[in-house]
Amino acid sequence: MTGKLSLSDRASKFVPGLRGKAIDRATLLHFGTYTAGGLPLQFPNTVKRQKAMLAYYADWVPVAKPGTQRQYSNPSVGLFGLSASNSLGRSFADAMEPLFSLLSGWCQRLSMSLNGPLPTAHGDTGVKKRLGSTLAYG
Repeated sequence: MTGKLSLSDRASKFVPGLRGKAIDRATLLHFGTYTAGGLPLQFPNTVKRQKAMLAYYADWVPVAKPGTQRQYSNPSVGLFGLSASNSLGRSFADAMEPLFSLLSGWCQRLSMSLNGPLPTAHGDTGVKKRLGSTLAYG
């Protein structure tokens, strides 16, 4: 799909509750490049649901002018993703499903090329034996 959003758009175009708030000075480019003005690494522990997340964005006060300071931030890229999925009129999960399907196919092909299953989250000593002892898990 093309033409649904521009990196020069404001998040409020897709998340109307942010219109006129301080966070609305930043563009999607700023959110995607972590230059929105100093959003933190993580949301505060009190932010557990989408309603609280949107309230956090609405109340957030930047510490720098957008585009002048880079600071890695999960809330920053999260607002970029929310805006992108809203631009498609879909939930984030629905918007990402085609990508997950693509990655799933890639992982299956990689697994076959390793001649066995990929390592699990708990480690896979069989893969370690096949690939050598340089892996950090197993």
